[in-house]
Amino acid sequence: MRKCLQKLRKNNGESIGEVLVALLISVLSMTLLASMIAASVSLTRSSKEKLSGYYAAQNTLENKTAASVDGSVTFTDNSGNVKLTDGDIEISIRNNGQDGKEEILSYAKK
Repeated sequence: MRKCLQKLRKNNGESIGEVLVALLISVLSMTLLASMIAASVSLTRSSKEKLSGYYAAQNTLENKTAASVDGSVTFTDNSGNVKLTDGDIEISIRNNGQDGKEEILSYAKK
């Protein structure tokens, strides 16, 4: 603490070595800041490109229409069991009577 106070009271200037070290530290910090900004801009650009590609693919999928498929629903008995078929897929659903919950018994692709 005393050295700091003595230095403040002296009328002497800074040595050339101290000035060069301070200048070196300033230049290094500015270089690091510039490289961080460049990396940030690069990451932002690449993420925008990836997101736009993702959104384009998502829009393409959403705009496609599915072909209609003929199907049938068959009630197999009075107990609430249901059989769903559409030609290629057959799903059997059973009402187990507990809390009105239904469970899938089988799922088969013909």
